[in-house]
This record gives sequence, structure tokens and C-alpha cells, in this order.
Amino acid sequence: MSTILPTTRIPNIYVEGFKETANFKAGLQPYKSLILGFKLNAGTASLNTPAKIASESQAKALFGEGSILHKMAKKYFSFKRGAPALYAIAVTEPVGAKATAAINVTGTATASGSLNIFIAGSFRSIPVNSGDTDAVLATRIVSEFNKILDNNFTLVVDGVDPSLVNITARHNGIYGNELNVRINYLQGEANPAGITAAITAFANGTGNADLSTINDILGEDYYNFIAFTDPVKTVIDFIGNELTARASATYMQHSIGIVGKTSTAGNFTTFMSNINQPRIAVRANDGKVMPNFERAAYDMAFLAYSAQIKPALGTSEELIPDDLPAPAVDRYSRAERESILADGGSVDKIMNEQVFIDRYRTSATTEDGQETTKFDDFSFLLGQSYAVWYFQKALKQFQNAVSYDEDLPQPANSSVPLVNTNILKAAMSQAGLELAQGAYIENLAEFKSTLQVTRASADRFDILAKVNYSNSVYILALGLELVL
Repeated sequence: MSTILPTTRIPNIYVEGFKETANFKAGLQPYKSLILGFKLNAGTASLNTPAKIASESQAKALFGEGSILHKMAKKYFSFKRGAPALYAIAVTEPVGAKATAAINVTGTATASGSLNIFIAGSFRSIPVNSGDTDAVLATRIVSEFNKILDNNFTLVVDGVDPSLVNITARHNGIYGNELNVRINYLQGEANPAGITAAITAFANGTGNADLSTINDILGEDYYNFIAFTDPVKTVIDFIGNELTARASATYMQHSIGIVGKTSTAGNFTTFMSNINQPRIAVRANDGKVMPNFERAAYDMAFLAYSAQIKPALGTSEELIPDDLPAPAVDRYSRAERESILADGGSVDKIMNEQVFIDRYRTSATTEDGQETTKFDDFSFLLGQSYAVWYFQKALKQFQNAVSYDEDLPQPANSSVPLVNTNILKAAMSQAGLELAQGAYIENLAEFKSTLQVTRASADRFDILAKVNYSNSVYILALGLELVL
């Protein structure tokens, strides 16, 4: 065992994966999802404390209506096919400034119509009557959007210019700079005659979450997927490095972090040139309507649901309800999408003006200084997670067992489970048989012939096996250790 220390004396089951991993077709592994973000003062949750979230209303009470965590939970629960259990941790809002945007209405309407406005994912169709002035319409915009109680922004008419609507993100932070405002940009929509509406894009948000203590924040809890808000290198590296450390044989936690970043294809390539995290996925956003933190939560629900029923099969197309494409002039071309994937990014596709998940992959393109494709899809990590879970499950029955020598007769009428190398080898062989029957293992005979169970001490066993999974791109040499 290369990372399981021989001095370890704590009773447990230690698992270690060597070299590469493998693809799987299905599984029964239970999954847990986590959202990391900010709360409002009205929320009752304590900072840096995990909370299991059973409903949107619970998230609203804990984190405050319109907070990032409330909106992420709301979007997670909008996935209707049974997403895994959701947990949330409110982290300290950064010291900094809130991002701001504006809508400047000018003119007097000479015809009736509407201003169809999206602000940070919220939508209102503002009625316009012939004769309405810009000041009247500015007030109406504010009034209509204030009917939505859980906006992740606030808006008011400017105190000096009555035709100007000022918009402010709910929280401090650079995340707000990637929110967007759209007016009448869908096909067939146009401003009413006599009216123009100029947008000042969100900007000037500063600060990001301090996750330097992410180890303490996560504690000993294990989450399969983690969605977070800040698409900056420091945050990505704090989370990515912690998840990589937790994947060691000591922790056996195989988790994936998800974040979105709005950017042109060229700027995204530049950004990703400094990111190489095998357990973080960064979704490129060309300016779609839904905020990145909400998309991360929804995508996490879909990915966790899919992994729960078909681990390591890889991501597939999935329609994203309530999201809308970027304006045609801003959309990534096919060549740009392929470049983003090559640079370690994840992408969407647009079909019939609908947004679909196209491909999710981790952001790692190199390993040990060498280019690699093994992180191209989540199948690598999900397969590793499934392998650890399945073989660990096979050994749990022996966690409180009493060891006895292989050369001695089995004690009669023992009131506790018994274990030795022969019993463990039989249990592992049975687990391999079950995987083969489920079409997971391609060569059961090879698995059995390479299976080695050795006694390291009176209460310590080492297990090694070569697992050749069906449809695998990589072969996993599995190492396990049982400490009684």
C-alpha cells in the first residue's frame, strides 16, 4: 500500500486506487450534494455549519429570501426526477462591494407594446401604453420586478434621474459581475415605438469567498458533488486541492466541484490556462440568462441523479428549463466549444433555441506534467468513487470481526463474526462475481487470479486485485486494507 501508513491503528476499512480507473454502467451508491454560498442577515442559519435542506421554503428561512443559497436550493429542487439529498453551508460574505447595473429608459411611447426584461434570471414583461414617458416606465419596471420577492438583486429609481433604474446584487462579490440584463432580445421582440432602453452591464463587484479553511468548513462530512459561486482561481484551487486531498486512501472521499464562468471563448482559454484541477468542473457561459450559481445547482442535481443510477457512464444531453441562450452574436461557435473542451472547460449546446447540457468534464488537462485525457469526463472520478464504495461495502461485515489463524479450525459457536485471509478472499470474490453479473467486470477469471489477500499483522489485512471493468478505458489496480 503506497499511502496507507503501516502505523495506522485506527479500526477502519482503508481503500486505495492505483493508476487509472474504469467506466461503469450502473450502480446503487447513495449520493449527497452540497451548495456553498452566502446568506442574508434575515437567514437563521449559522455560518460554516452544514444544514440538510429538505425544501425551498427551508432554504429561504435558513439563508434569507433571495440569497444565493436560497436561489441555488430553489433551482436544485426544480429538478423533478429525484435528485439526491441536498446540504448547504453558508460561508462568510466577502468584504468588498456589490455589483451594480442599470437600465436607462428614454423617450415617450408613441405606440403600445412591452419591455420584456430579464435581470439575473428574473423576468417581467413590462406593459407600455402609448404616451408613457421614460420616467413612468422606469417606475413601472421597479414596481413590476418588486412583485418578485426572491430576486437576487434589488432595484430602485435613481434619486436624480427619474428615467434611470439602478440595480444592485444582493451580496458583495465578483460573482455579481457575471449576472446579466437582457431587454427584448428574443426573436420577434422589440421596444415599443418612441422608447429606447440602454443597459449598463453588471460591474464593480469586488471580493470573493475566503475558503482557505475549507477543510474545517467541510469537516468530516462527505459530499459527492459541490456547487459553488466564485469562478476565480483562488477559490477553485482551495476547493480543488481539498477535494484531491480527501480522495486519498485515508479519507476515501471522491468528490466533484462545479462552478460556472461567463466569458468569451478567448478569455475563457486564458483563464483555464491557469486551472488544472482534476476534481473541479468549470462550465463556460457565453451570456445565458440563468445566473451561474443557479445553473451549477441545477446541473449538480442532474449529474448526481444520473450518477446515482448509472455511475461513470459520462454526461449526456439534458434540457435546462428556464435558461435561455445568449444573443446570437455572443454565442460560442462550434470551433470555440471544441476549444473550450480541449482547454478543460465544460459546455452547453443550443438546439431550437433551447439550452442543453452538452459535456461536463473536469478542468485537468495534465497529470504529473504530462498531457492526459483521462479527466475528459466525470466517468473517471465516478468510476473510482463507485469502486471504492462497492468494495468497501463488501468488507463492512468484517469491521467488528475477530481474526483467527488460517491454519487452525474455525472456532465453534462464535458469537462474533470471524475473519482470516480465506474468508476475506471469498468475500472479495463474491463481490467480483456480483459486479460481473451486473456487467461491470469484463474478465472475472482475471480478477480472481490476481486477487491477493495477505495478513499484515494479527488484526490487519491487505487486499490487491486487478479490476478490468466492462467498456473500461483505464484498468484499476485496486488496493484495500482492513484494520480490525
